[in-house]
This record gives sequence, C-alpha cells and structure tokens, in this order.
Amino acid sequence: MKKYLNRACKTALKPHESDQLRKSLAADKEMVFHIDMCPAKLPDLVTHNPIIAKDILVYMTNSHEISKYYDMLN
Repeated sequence: MKKYLNRACKTALKPHESDQLRKSLAADKEMVFHIDMCPAKLPDLVTHNPIIAKDILVYMTNSHEISKYYDMLN
C-alpha cells in the first residue's frame, strides 16, 4: 500500500489501484499510520486523488496528529 500511496501523491491512480488502496484502508483503519503518510504529502494527494485524501483524513480524525494535516490544507 505504500507503493500506491506514494504514486497517489504524484499522479491519479488507475481505478483498480485506487479501489485496492481504499479497500485496504477501509479494512484496516490503522493502516493509515503505517504507510508513510505525513502532512507534507496531503496537498499533492488532494490534488491527484482527492477521494483517497478524504478517506485518510476520516480515518485519522481521532489521531493527535490530525491538526497537522488540517493545517496543510490552509
């Protein structure tokens, strides 16, 4: 999933790649903390794959780090 996330920050994923990443994140909501996501990646992820960015923010809502991610959206 790290591979998909890194690619998602650079370009729009193919539909099957996006589906795979979203399904994996939905199945294991803690995965978002183990695939090298960081606040600096969020703007590019929003640009190239906004639905995945939204999913990640939802899964991180209760994290103490969420404010850092929201700050990147300003």
